Amino acid sequence: MRWLAIYYSQTGQTKRALDAVTAPLVAADHAITWRAIEPVEPYPFPWPQRPFWGVAPLCKRAVGCAIHPVDLPPADEVDAILLGAQPWFLAPAPPVMGFLNSAAAEILRDKPVFPVITCRAAWRQAYRILALTIHAHGGRIASRLILKDRAPTPINIITTVHYLWRGREIHDSPLGRIWPRFGVDDWGWRQAQHFGKGLVKLGTNKL
Repeated sequence: MRWLAIYYSQTGQTKRALDAVTAPLVAADHAITWRAIEPVEPYPFPWPQRPFWGVAPLCKRAVGCAIHPVDLPPADEVDAILLGAQPWFLAPAPPVMGFLNSAAAEILRDKPVFPVITCRAAWRQAYRILALTIHAHGGRIASRLILKDRAPTPINIITTVHYLWRGREIHDSPLGRIWPRFGVDDWGWRQAQHFGKGLVKLGTNKL
């Protein structure tokens, strides 16, 4: 099968998730075309606090940000699509919405789409927006993979904010060993590979 893996990944976690999903596909001789979504004005990492909170209204409107043109393959050379995304402030990240609200998203039409979402606990509202926009372009969500930070919510709020504001894990600080690591854990990465193995078993005629 011929897959288009298109994604936005500021910290690298979503790209790592797609790497894990696609590893079994590559091993089974599926073809993967990779495309990154790149905002015209890159978001900072680590985040200063004012820009961090300032992006919330843009996320809430779900209109997206300006992105660089995505050099997509012809639609008839793509059998299925992996879409790597993440919620920001209860909505898909602006670069993801920038792609989904652009003419380039017509690549989704009549294609089975497999969203791969990396997130904390709150993902359902963002996923609904994502799904509605995919359907508006004529795409069909065949299955999804949600990879969550499985630490309790009060804890993963702290570890996530620390990572985004400082650019490093609180776990790696001298007194931080009591804190779990930020983001998807080893169980989640195994789930991503399991998801990819499931995709190998799907034939084009079943999608």
